[in-house]
Amino acid sequence: LRWANGDELPLLVEGGLALGPAAALRLEAGSVMKFADVRDVLLVEGLVEALGAPGAEVAFTGGADDSRGGDSNGNGPSTAAAGQWAGLRFLAGSQGELSHLFLGYGGSGAFDFFGHYNRALIESDSSAVRLDHCS
Repeated sequence: LRWANGDELPLLVEGGLALGPAAALRLEAGSVMKFADVRDVLLVEGLVEALGAPGAEVAFTGGADDSRGGDSNGNGPSTAAAGQWAGLRFLAGSQGELSHLFLGYGGSGAFDFFGHYNRALIESDSSAVRLDHCS
């Protein structure tokens, strides 16, 4: 799946998202992926490429983050806060390349949709995950 929304139409995840071993998710510069619930997680067994650029970061963020992708939850102006979604998990054998990425407002500490509890915002059990210019 290739996603290029240019901050106009965020990809909204509700219920968590799992990428199997043969799956690939490629987010192009300026793309926004929002997570609606404290239990939402992106669980990766395959490949995630989030290749932003200076001034056009890719964003993984909470659903209430109106500064990225607009007011996608329709509740009017709001400010995001930590703990709005669970996080990004790379399992053993997965691959990831994340550059010029904003990763924010996650790390909820709740049980995520795959049964993990109180995990970090991003974690990897794979040696094939590369992060560059991520905040």
